[in-house]
Amino acid sequence: MKEKAKAQGAFITLAAVFFGGAIGAGIRAGFGFLSRGTTWPWVIFAINLSGAFLLGLLDSLVAKKSSNHPGLKRFASFAGTGMMGAFTTYGTFVDQTRGLWLSSSPYAAVAYALASLAAGVFLAGFGLYVGRKIFKAKGAEK
Repeated sequence: MKEKAKAQGAFITLAAVFFGGAIGAGIRAGFGFLSRGTTWPWVIFAINLSGAFLLGLLDSLVAKKSSNHPGLKRFASFAGTGMMGAFTTYGTFVDQTRGLWLSSSPYAAVAYALASLAAGVFLAGFGLYVGRKIFKAKGAEK
Protein backbone atom coordinates (compact mmCIF):
# COMPACT_ATOMS: atom_id res chain seq x y z
CA MET A 1 0.00 0.00 0.00
CA LYS A 2 2.84 2.38 0.86
CA GLU A 3 4.50 1.71 -2.52
CA LYS A 4 1.26 2.53 -4.35
CA ALA A 5 0.95 5.86 -2.53
CA LYS A 6 4.59 6.62 -3.31
CA ALA A 7 4.04 5.85 -7.00
CA GLN A 8 0.92 8.04 -7.08
CA GLY A 9 2.84 10.88 -5.45
CA ALA A 10 5.63 10.55 -8.02
CA PHE A 11 3.08 10.60 -10.86
CA ILE A 12 1.38 13.71 -9.47
CA THR A 13 4.75 15.45 -9.15
CA LEU A 14 5.65 14.47 -12.73
CA ALA A 15 2.29 15.78 -13.96
CA ALA A 16 2.87 19.05 -12.06
CA VAL A 17 6.27 19.49 -13.75
CA PHE A 18 4.76 18.64 -17.15
CA PHE A 19 1.87 21.12 -16.91
CA GLY A 20 4.05 23.81 -15.35
CA GLY A 21 6.55 23.32 -18.16
CA ALA A 22 3.84 23.65 -20.80
CA ILE A 23 2.69 26.94 -19.28
CA GLY A 24 6.22 28.31 -18.86
CA ALA A 25 7.26 27.38 -22.39
CA GLY A 26 4.08 28.90 -23.80
CA ILE A 27 4.67 32.17 -21.98
CA ARG A 28 8.30 32.26 -23.13
CA ALA A 29 7.31 31.56 -26.73
CA GLY A 30 4.76 34.37 -26.56
CA PHE A 31 7.37 36.83 -25.30
CA GLY A 32 9.82 35.51 -27.87
CA PHE A 33 7.81 37.15 -30.63
CA LEU A 34 8.67 40.54 -29.12
CA SER A 35 12.38 40.11 -29.77
CA ARG A 36 12.24 39.59 -33.50
CA GLY A 37 14.54 41.98 -35.36
CA THR A 38 16.54 43.26 -32.38
CA THR A 39 20.31 42.91 -32.19
CA TRP A 40 20.53 42.54 -28.39
CA PRO A 41 18.41 39.65 -27.05
CA TRP A 42 16.50 41.83 -24.53
CA VAL A 43 13.49 39.58 -24.18
CA ILE A 44 15.40 36.40 -23.27
CA PHE A 45 17.67 38.52 -21.06
CA ALA A 46 14.61 39.82 -19.16
CA ILE A 47 12.96 36.39 -19.08
CA ASN A 48 16.03 34.70 -17.60
CA LEU A 49 16.58 37.44 -15.02
CA SER A 50 12.93 37.62 -13.93
CA GLY A 51 12.93 33.82 -13.74
CA ALA A 52 16.01 33.88 -11.48
CA PHE A 53 14.28 36.36 -9.17
CA LEU A 54 11.05 34.33 -9.10
CA LEU A 55 12.97 31.13 -8.35
CA GLY A 56 14.61 32.90 -5.42
CA LEU A 57 11.17 33.95 -4.14
CA LEU A 58 9.86 30.41 -4.55
CA ASP A 59 12.86 28.94 -2.74
CA SER A 60 12.32 31.28 0.21
CA LEU A 61 8.64 30.27 0.38
CA VAL A 62 9.50 26.58 0.38
CA ALA A 63 12.23 27.15 3.00
CA LYS A 64 9.83 29.02 5.32
CA LYS A 65 7.08 26.44 5.10
CA SER A 66 7.40 22.86 6.21
CA SER A 67 9.55 21.01 3.69
CA ASN A 68 7.47 17.91 4.40
CA HIS A 69 4.26 19.49 3.14
CA PRO A 70 3.38 17.44 0.01
CA GLY A 71 1.19 20.16 -1.52
CA LEU A 72 3.98 22.71 -1.24
CA LYS A 73 6.48 20.27 -2.73
CA ARG A 74 4.15 19.70 -5.68
CA PHE A 75 3.63 23.44 -6.09
CA ALA A 76 7.42 23.90 -6.11
CA SER A 77 7.68 21.18 -8.78
CA PHE A 78 4.95 22.87 -10.84
CA ALA A 79 6.15 26.46 -10.46
CA GLY A 80 9.90 25.97 -10.09
CA THR A 81 11.02 22.92 -12.03
CA GLY A 82 8.19 23.04 -14.55
CA MET A 83 7.06 26.60 -15.14
CA MET A 84 10.25 28.56 -14.38
CA GLY A 85 12.43 25.80 -15.83
CA ALA A 86 10.65 26.09 -19.17
CA PHE A 87 10.14 29.87 -18.96
CA THR A 88 13.84 30.53 -18.49
CA THR A 89 16.02 29.05 -21.15
CA TYR A 90 19.67 28.19 -21.13
CA GLY A 91 19.54 26.84 -24.68
CA THR A 92 18.21 30.09 -26.13
CA PHE A 93 20.70 32.05 -24.02
CA VAL A 94 23.58 30.04 -25.52
CA ASP A 95 22.13 30.27 -29.04
CA GLN A 96 21.74 34.04 -28.81
CA THR A 97 25.24 34.45 -27.38
CA ARG A 98 26.57 32.41 -30.31
CA GLY A 99 24.48 34.52 -32.70
CA LEU A 100 25.98 37.74 -31.34
CA TRP A 101 29.46 36.27 -31.67
CA LEU A 102 28.91 35.12 -35.26
CA SER A 103 27.40 38.44 -36.31
CA SER A 104 30.82 40.04 -35.77
CA SER A 105 29.92 41.20 -32.26
CA PRO A 106 32.18 39.12 -30.00
CA TYR A 107 32.34 41.91 -27.40
CA ALA A 108 28.56 42.08 -27.29
CA ALA A 109 28.41 38.29 -26.95
CA VAL A 110 30.80 38.31 -24.00
CA ALA A 111 28.99 41.26 -22.41
CA TYR A 112 25.62 39.52 -22.82
CA ALA A 113 26.91 36.26 -21.32
CA LEU A 114 28.60 37.94 -18.35
CA ALA A 115 25.70 40.31 -17.69
CA SER A 116 23.21 37.43 -17.83
CA LEU A 117 25.19 35.29 -15.41
CA ALA A 118 26.09 38.04 -12.94
CA ALA A 119 22.63 39.61 -12.91
CA GLY A 120 20.98 36.18 -12.70
CA VAL A 121 22.96 35.20 -9.61
CA PHE A 122 22.31 38.60 -8.04
CA LEU A 123 18.56 38.50 -8.75
CA ALA A 124 18.20 34.94 -7.46
CA GLY A 125 19.83 36.06 -4.21
CA PHE A 126 17.69 39.20 -4.14
CA GLY A 127 14.58 37.06 -4.66
CA LEU A 128 15.59 34.92 -1.68
CA TYR A 129 16.11 38.06 0.41
CA VAL A 130 12.78 39.63 -0.60
CA GLY A 131 10.97 36.34 -0.07
CA ARG A 132 12.41 35.94 3.41
CA LYS A 133 11.27 39.45 4.30
CA ILE A 134 7.78 38.91 2.87
CA PHE A 135 7.17 35.49 4.36
CA LYS A 136 8.68 36.42 7.71
CA ALA A 137 6.44 39.50 7.88
CA LYS A 138 3.38 37.36 7.16
CA GLY A 139 4.19 35.01 10.03
CA ALA A 140 5.15 32.14 7.76
CA GLU A 141 7.83 30.87 10.12
CA LYS A 142 7.44 27.46 11.76
